[in-house]
Amino acid sequence: MTVRRRKFIRIISYLVALCIVFAVSGVFSQKAKADYESALERVRLEGLASLTEYSREISSGLRLLAVSAGDSLVDSSSYVNARAVGALGSLGCFYSEKVDNLNRFFSGVYDFSESFSGSEESRRSAVKLSDYAQEIYYHLSDLTNAVVNGKYTLTEYDSVYSKDDVPYFEDELDFYNGKEDEIFSIITPAAAENRSFVLLAGKKTISADEAKNTASAVTGISPALWRGGETADDYGIEIYSYTCGDTRVDVCKAGGAVKKIINPLPCKESVYTVIDAREKAAHFLAKNGFESMAEISCEKGEFTADFVFVPQINDVLLFTAKTQVDICLASGRVTYFDASDYIMHYRSDVAAVNGIPEVKNLIPQMLTLEKVFLCVDDINGTERLCCLAVCSFDNDMFYVYIDYYSLKIIKTLMV
Repeated sequence: MTVRRRKFIRIISYLVALCIVFAVSGVFSQKAKADYESALERVRLEGLASLTEYSREISSGLRLLAVSAGDSLVDSSSYVNARAVGALGSLGCFYSEKVDNLNRFFSGVYDFSESFSGSEESRRSAVKLSDYAQEIYYHLSDLTNAVVNGKYTLTEYDSVYSKDDVPYFEDELDFYNGKEDEIFSIITPAAAENRSFVLLAGKKTISADEAKNTASAVTGISPALWRGGETADDYGIEIYSYTCGDTRVDVCKAGGAVKKIINPLPCKESVYTVIDAREKAAHFLAKNGFESMAEISCEKGEFTADFVFVPQINDVLLFTAKTQVDICLASGRVTYFDASDYIMHYRSDVAAVNGIPEVKNLIPQMLTLEKVFLCVDDINGTERLCCLAVCSFDNDMFYVYIDYYSLKIIKTLMV
């Protein structure tokens, strides 16, 4: 990565953090807002230019991948991967909901090149993706020229820099040309293939009756009352799905892990505090094979306490492998459970690290640092090892993701 691009990414990270904090706080002075929007305009223009160039390079790289073999195949795949990551980074300049299509495409290209098999079918697919990337390049080139010529504004509608009757460019940024169904049908299987489902690998296939007994064990419902039991495909995972009235249990065909529970029926137990509910949730997870779990979220509703747990491996929290457990505060029973992310993304090969680096000086001054964790999370379609700084500003909480190796802010979220 060039010095220029490293500087660009640092600017993006800083501006994104400032944007969220100041927008929420409402403490922008007119001059501060003008200075911010002027900087944002420059960064977004550079981001748009970088995104345009990455699109061209991805198109060329996919063409090369389509004819590569042997050692050159690895080189071509690495080239495409690097450009896809760069494109996703450039998209960080813009609101995520405005670039869903582009995010999905570039993430899919990364997965496609990572799992490229070299078969004739995969080579034909690479050519189709290359053509699509080239069309994105033409679209972004036209948009860049229009911005430079003053036909679009790079700032918000209410910006002090916005021009009368000039449309906001992000409304035209995402690319649609009618080929999405064809293109995304190519990259979706690649994304599914790239997920290894480590938790299910090599596990014995269980029978429908065994799955039914598991459903009974976690709910207390008699096996004779279950309906269903046919196998189904749920995001690439084969499951047995059983229902009894409003209650539903999904069990993985490989190994018999419980994937999901929806269980609103009453029971005889009584739990009245969140502390009791937390113990119930932790016990349920341990009993059903979800070990070394750490709670990262708790929300108390009128009738339930809802918890999110993630596995903790080598002192690192695996945020991509979340499980949700909801406990009824009146009955103490699990009313909802979802381990889909855990089953799809669990991994045990998280590298051991040498403690948490000092990040206090990296946090914007207006934020108060509360605590820091090490975690693995999905950042723009790529798993990254991060220092997660939990910060506060007035009555609001923020997650600031800092790359563990470069110690640069790469993502900021309001909790």
